[in-house]
Amino acid sequence: MLQKLKKYEAILNILREDADISMKEISKKTGIPITTIHNRIKAMKKEGIIKCYRAIIDPKKLGYNVQAFVQLAVKGLDDEKIKKIISLPNVVECYTVSGPHNVILKVYAETIEALNNFVDSQLRSKDWVGEVIIEIVMNVMKE
Repeated sequence: MLQKLKKYEAILNILREDADISMKEISKKTGIPITTIHNRIKAMKKEGIIKCYRAIIDPKKLGYNVQAFVQLAVKGLDDEKIKKIISLPNVVECYTVSGPHNVILKVYAETIEALNNFVDSQLRSKDWVGEVIIEIVMNVMKE
């Protein structure tokens, strides 16, 4: 498997930075022929290495001036609770993790007050949510 990733690595590194880049540009940057680039990208899609392409959105341009990671201690964690959490409008990412805080959310809000209101009304209000830890993002260094 590692050998397979080695041949894809240069292409993947470029696509991670700019998924909208042309195959011609990838070829220029890597020295790999365009037909090989095309075939490798097609193979990576087929193998599930590349699942999809997404736009990275600037939340501030949409009025979301606060980004936060919210750690939750969810009692009796199950699919139904996860579905409820991910359906909340402010939640942009959701991870289940090991440890006492078994769910981590990435949340956008307009203000700190709006973030606190969201956490209180949509998360702390649930009887199956225990401790909640909010960490405000100061700077995004890499997405």
